[in-house]
Amino acid sequence: MSALAIGAALVAALTWGLSALLMDRAFRSAGPATQVHGQGPGPASANFLRNAFNLVGFGLLWLLGGGGLPSDEVLRALLISGVLGFALGDVLFFASFRWCGVQTAAMVGLLSVPISVLLSWFWLGESLQPRTLWSMAVVLLGVALVVTDSSSNSEPGRRPWLGVAICVTSATIWAGAVVLGHDALAGVDVITGGGVRVIGGLLGALVLAALVGLARPRTSPRREVVHLTAGLHCLPVLRLLLIPSLCASLLNQIPYNLALRDLPGGVAALLFATTPLFTLPMGYFFGERFGMRMILGTVLGLAGVAGVVLEAGQDPSAPVEITFQVPASADLQVRALEGPGHEGRWPRLVSDGSGGVHLIWTQKSKGADQLLRSVLADGEWSEPDALATGESWFVNWADFPTLAVGADGRVAAWLQMLGTGTYSYGVRLGWEGGSTWLHSDTSPVEHGFVTLTPLDGGQVFGVWLDARYTLDDEGDLDPTGAMSLFARSLSLDGELGPELCLDERVCECCQTDAVQLDDGRVLVVWRDRSEEEIRDISWCIGDPRKAGSFSEPKSLHEDGWHIPGCPVNGPSVTSLGKRASVAWFSAGGGESRVLVSSSPVDSDGSLQFAEPVRLDGGHPLGRVDTCPMPDGSLLVTWLEGPEGRGRWCARRVLPGGSLGTTLELAEVAGNRGDGFLRLVATERGALGAYQDAEANAPALVEITLAD
Repeated sequence: MSALAIGAALVAALTWGLSALLMDRAFRSAGPATQVHGQGPGPASANFLRNAFNLVGFGLLWLLGGGGLPSDEVLRALLISGVLGFALGDVLFFASFRWCGVQTAAMVGLLSVPISVLLSWFWLGESLQPRTLWSMAVVLLGVALVVTDSSSNSEPGRRPWLGVAICVTSATIWAGAVVLGHDALAGVDVITGGGVRVIGGLLGALVLAALVGLARPRTSPRREVVHLTAGLHCLPVLRLLLIPSLCASLLNQIPYNLALRDLPGGVAALLFATTPLFTLPMGYFFGERFGMRMILGTVLGLAGVAGVVLEAGQDPSAPVEITFQVPASADLQVRALEGPGHEGRWPRLVSDGSGGVHLIWTQKSKGADQLLRSVLADGEWSEPDALATGESWFVNWADFPTLAVGADGRVAAWLQMLGTGTYSYGVRLGWEGGSTWLHSDTSPVEHGFVTLTPLDGGQVFGVWLDARYTLDDEGDLDPTGAMSLFARSLSLDGELGPELCLDERVCECCQTDAVQLDDGRVLVVWRDRSEEEIRDISWCIGDPRKAGSFSEPKSLHEDGWHIPGCPVNGPSVTSLGKRASVAWFSAGGGESRVLVSSSPVDSDGSLQFAEPVRLDGGHPLGRVDTCPMPDGSLLVTWLEGPEGRGRWCARRVLPGGSLGTTLELAEVAGNRGDGFLRLVATERGALGAYQDAEANAPALVEITLAD
């Protein structure tokens, strides 16, 4: 966790407090009557002007040093985050000043932290510890002391509990905006990302100001334009609006977005919540007077927020200790490799079966998407060639292209939009001389998370998630429908075999995997989904050359992970001669773990997976991959560490089940911008590719057995 990001969060909290106090002064300078009768800036129109000034500042910064626009998906998420945070959340926050004052409003804003924890518990099934509930109670006590402070609520017209109700709504909206913005900002420069969020805030503020205008009697377009620009007609008010806008665009939003991108969500929320500590002395400077309840409540509220965050394992001060129960001597070594030297996102490594290694990644070029490939030969990467180029692609951190290479050619798979919905896309196949859809269904629903497994005889086995059964006969969404798992064989020249539905109800967005065993059969693994929302790993096995040979889905291990939403964490499978091994991430029982289980491949073809072994060091985020090592052991990689202090880690599982030492491969942010590390086996050991978010390029490591 960088000191720069922590300092940026504190600067953002301070300048946000100053901005709030100056906005309050702007309302007071205009007079309460003008706010009611539309002759001066009320919260909606003032927030619109603030966002407009803010956008001008960001526009200048972007011209001086901004980056390119993000993908359509990230762009939408940033815009929505801006609408929620800078338009709806902020205007409610400013509106509450009239009823409860700035300090009380800032204190109630602390509730965004426990609210986000409760939402995660309710919607995502995250654990909620008793000590977290006690910390939430401390936050509520602090807020109650502030609200009941008579010295701050003695002004005529104050209705503190109405202000609190407005602030609680604002805090809830802010919590959603922080979560959405944190994910979307991963891998985006702060000036561009912040500017896009401000555009969303400006558009949202304009809509809100228009809605407020419609509620006024005898309104007209001319009256609304006058009201919207009322702050420009009064120099003292204009000055008070310009200063907060300057604070917002330069001194607040840049550090805010930097901290939101680079800090764990909980740590960022905690540091942003220190605003009341700054508004107390600044408010006193502006002539505000506070009683002991206000001061004590502020300190208690912040202490409660710290308790909520620290109990969630997001300690912003203590170093993260990752310990492993392993032998003292290292059995693996790693070195960084130079890549092809081109920018791009979401790399993947594949083998051609004869020792050659192919690296693929996506890149924007002149407004179009490209799938690029570079081949490693004699220690050097070839100049990239484009396997596919097109528009309307779906490019995503978790659902990314793949490639299968054989002696007779290659076939690539990428994702292309099938409709206007965010997840209305399909899997497009491309080979030398042609392209087609992998699936027969082209309805505007999700088809993705594809695995292409080369088979003996020049064939390829494709596995993918398919949402065709989420539609009814009329093409409308069926609430009883579910994501399904499909498969089919194909040749390297695009000839498609019959489709197979392997499982009619699976997790919606977890990666699939498959491997061909020595006897020619294919073992497929995926994350399943029960009617009770248990999402454990399942498998099936069959011979693609024989119709009807695939077995019914079987649970690999009863983790009992109950989670209402998709965790975006699929399994990985590897064949090791007469043994098959599967690694996966699970949080069953409220404890996050990286697990591995192996099964001998008996002469009769049956599989019996053993009790899983835990590999992680106590803070896993998952994103596993596996490959065989030259000595017959299994190499497993995963992402370790609380969000904001991520590490790609590797560990061997020996044939007898014993574990090697854990090797740290690279330190990363631990968010979506890191993508998924993908492995490929080599004669020396293994190569790994992951996303270097800072360089916006593939990063490569070589993992070998220790000398």
